[in-house]
Amino acid sequence: MLYGKILAMKEYLKNLKENRDFKATEILRSSLNDSGVNIKEINKNLLRDISLIQNRTRGPLFELMAEVIIGNVFGVKDFKKQNVYKTPYGKRRVDLFIAETGVAIEVKSGYGRSRKFIREQIKKDKYILTHEPDVKQIVWVCFRGATKPLIALLNKNGIQYCDIEYDRLDTQSEEIKKTIIRA
Repeated sequence: MLYGKILAMKEYLKNLKENRDFKATEILRSSLNDSGVNIKEINKNLLRDISLIQNRTRGPLFELMAEVIIGNVFGVKDFKKQNVYKTPYGKRRVDLFIAETGVAIEVKSGYGRSRKFIREQIKKDKYILTHEPDVKQIVWVCFRGATKPLIALLNKNGIQYCDIEYDRLDTQSEEIKKTIIRA
């Protein structure tokens, strides 16, 4: 039953991604064609920025998916959502928190990279791990995987990494049973 739900979610996300990419390209193309600008001459940064905006809009969907997947796979029924902690580096909002086990979960919908914003989150997470008695563990769930430097940085700071890699799995493959969640 869970395997079927995960396949259905993965297929839905695959279609959503394809449609989103198509719509973004069409909007850009129609806007620029009306202005007389050739889309092939557009700087890659503009397309990258569009992709970043798209990634941010799907965050709540992935938080819900993480809640469903983790809840079903690990039998968790109660999550606190958007738990906020104060640190000397600023506030840190964690996507999901399992109070009974003390596990804070950060959900990343895009491919995880070691960028300034991410490094700041990790610094805050390390502080939370050492100063918040209710937090026993922090887990980052990356739906599209992460770079080796980011994984190394998470490990160095005592933060667990879990990838789901929904867009790299063949929806027809039996391998999904082995690779859907790797910690």
